[in-house]
Order: sequence, then structure tokens, then C-alpha cells
Amino acid sequence: MRTGRSARIGGGLRCLRRGGGGASACGGVHVEQIKQDDSGFRKVYEPNHPDAGKDGYVQFPNIDLSTEYVNALEASRAYEANVTTMEVTKSMINATLRLIA
Repeated sequence: MRTGRSARIGGGLRCLRRGGGGASACGGVHVEQIKQDDSGFRKVYEPNHPDAGKDGYVQFPNIDLSTEYVNALEASRAYEANVTTMEVTKSMINATLRLIA
């Protein structure tokens, strides 16, 4: 039988501020809380499975692959958007420096 549990991040992320000023520049993110997921395993009746218990049920992790895929895709798109923003900011700063010089 499988005995692992999945961990889920709860509480969300928050911005860490640099310095004492009220500027909105973030210095990174901080995970406020990580919680253990205590929901039960998904049981499937498969008496011939090598991991089946005495009652014939196999316990599978309570992970929904479509939800995990969507979360990974969302994180990937957010990262891509942040990289694009940094590239645009860098090119704007370079253009400003060229105008000044």
C-alpha cells in the first residue's frame, strides 16, 4: 500500500519589501504557510493488484493531474510574463541612457 501524502501550499505568497520606504519594489516572495493535506487516499477495487490490501482495494494518491497541470502552466506563464517585463524594462533604460548620452 502507498503511504505518502501530498503537501499543498496554503496562505499564498506575499511581497517582501526592501528598505524602510513605501516603494512598491519587491525583493522577492515569501511562502506564508505550507500545510499537510489530510484528505484521504482514492480507493480503487483491484484485488489482483500487488499493492492491494486485504480488502482488495488499492490506495492511490489524492492528486488531480489536470489541476496540477493547470497550476504548473499558470506558474510557467507568470514566469514568462515576468521575464518579458524585465526585458522591456531593460531596453527602456538602455534607450533612456542613449538619449541622455
